[in-house]
Amino acid sequence: MLRSLEQFGSDVEGYTTYRRYSCEMCGGIMEITETEDVPAVCSTCGHDFRAHPESQKFVETAEVIRMELRAVRPDMFDPGGLARLLRGYFDKEVGLLTIAFAPLREVAVDASLAEEGSYRPCIACAIVKNVHLDTEFIRIVMKLQENLHWAMGRNRKHASIGVYDLDTVQGNFKYVSLDPDGQNLLRLG
Repeated sequence: MLRSLEQFGSDVEGYTTYRRYSCEMCGGIMEITETEDVPAVCSTCGHDFRAHPESQKFVETAEVIRMELRAVRPDMFDPGGLARLLRGYFDKEVGLLTIAFAPLREVAVDASLAEEGSYRPCIACAIVKNVHLDTEFIRIVMKLQENLHWAMGRNRKHASIGVYDLDTVQGNFKYVSLDPDGQNLLRLG
């Protein structure tokens, strides 16, 4: 398996075991290797576990393959993309992936963003339905999002991604420019 992954231009470092902890305050998941110390502070919300050790909960250990990500291979950034790649490589499932699309809700975009030199000249949206979002799946989606921000968005200088639970928001969506520095924000209208 590791030798196959190296065929795709990734340096594979081997297997390692992660310990996962959750913060009872925010639900954030922290992963550490066996040689690292248990976190003293939540990396998501900053909660101090030294003052409240009961708010840090051991979740599980997980064995993972450690490999270097290459910006030119975003298809390898998450387990789903990596699995599709390997299924094709081993002739288990070949050909293009077909995805059905339906009409999307309208998203109003501030006209100033379409101007030449705009901070965000292109805005795209998608609604994904019928997906069960358990803790592990959300962790994978957030890690994929961060990797895409790094590789494709050049640390959010060229692109950024937002993921929202449509069960928790209402109304029409509007993307507007808020200030002269070009800071943009997804706003509900």
